[in-house]
Amino acid sequence: MEKVKKCLSDTLIDKKVAILPKIPSVFKIKKHYYFKYMINGERRNIATGKTDKEEAEKFRDEYLKKAQSKDPSKLVALLRVFASTETNPKYIMAQKTEDDYTLRYAKNEATRVKHLLDLLPSDMLNTKIKDIDKSFCDRVRDIVIKEYGYRYIADDTFCTYKGILSWAYSMGYISIPVTFRMKGIKVKKRDVKILQFEELSRIAKEPSYFRSTIEMDKFYILLTTGLRRAELSAIQGKQLKRAQINGKIVYVLDISQSWKDENLTILEAPKWGIMRIIPLAKSTGERLWKYKKNDEDFLMKTGNSVWTDSFNYTRAMAGIDDDISFSPHKLRHALNTKLLESGVKDVLVQEYFGWHHQDRNKVQQGYTHIYLKALLEVSKKIEEIINKESSSEDFVWLD
Repeated sequence: MEKVKKCLSDTLIDKKVAILPKIPSVFKIKKHYYFKYMINGERRNIATGKTDKEEAEKFRDEYLKKAQSKDPSKLVALLRVFASTETNPKYIMAQKTEDDYTLRYAKNEATRVKHLLDLLPSDMLNTKIKDIDKSFCDRVRDIVIKEYGYRYIADDTFCTYKGILSWAYSMGYISIPVTFRMKGIKVKKRDVKILQFEELSRIAKEPSYFRSTIEMDKFYILLTTGLRRAELSAIQGKQLKRAQINGKIVYVLDISQSWKDENLTILEAPKWGIMRIIPLAKSTGERLWKYKKNDEDFLMKTGNSVWTDSFNYTRAMAGIDDDISFSPHKLRHALNTKLLESGVKDVLVQEYFGWHHQDRNKVQQGYTHIYLKALLEVSKKIEEIINKESSSEDFVWLD
């Protein structure tokens, strides 16, 4: 927080500090606490996101400290605060409130902010943020489109810009929500070719397409579990177990953690905080089990650059065209599609992939044995489809 204040103070003109007559008390609406705060003559409810009163009061105190700090007078000052993860106020607050605003996301936003600092002319950067209106934002939008076209990078960059101004409004730096309901940049979709599960299955069983046995096993496990690559990389020996279900030995995986940064140093819950326990297909469990030595070892720890190099190698060796989307995450979607096509119930697929609400996950953890029996249908179907020999008669063009 001190770094944020210093960064702001170096680029601020307005030295006035707002003084509150008294500290507003927190109050509860349904499950969460709020407090009232006067912003530019408008009394607003500020959500703390907390269900515990003491935690809500801590959030309020931090909020008031920031709200009473010096206001950034120019757009360039505001953007520079978000151009570094060390001074990004949303990331600093997220570390205290446990909001889902990760270091990786903060780094991505910092990169987009640096793009904006390079793209916008000096007269726009030196505009006082209290003078920014929708016409100004339209100019920003036009500049971003001119540079990047109607692509995802354009939409992401403009969305970051809108998010920063929304934050400035919530802090009282801007009197009106200038980007409220302002649409992003509509991306012109292009036809993206994808590989079907059958083709991916063929690739997964061909050793010559991979640099090593372990890379082949990683590919196979991703394809037959629906795991995200950060989840697979974070698996420790203690998460892989065996159980006897319906008289048969079944490999069971506890998916309870994931890497949250590129350097593989931050280990937290999987995406959206959703953890799950799933039975594995027999061939998948056997491949993963052979890497288990002790409980604390990471079985398949892999950095992002290694994933990229591995898939690029496989793409080249398997002769996959450059216009075909080919990544670890595509394996997850290919398996999901194939399971639904094979008649597996949608609710079971959602449970297996962790696409359900977090509250249901708590139920799963409480009744693990029941859920594992239900999810056996999924693991058995995966074993069936991964070992099924593809046939030209499965699909035939008639004309």
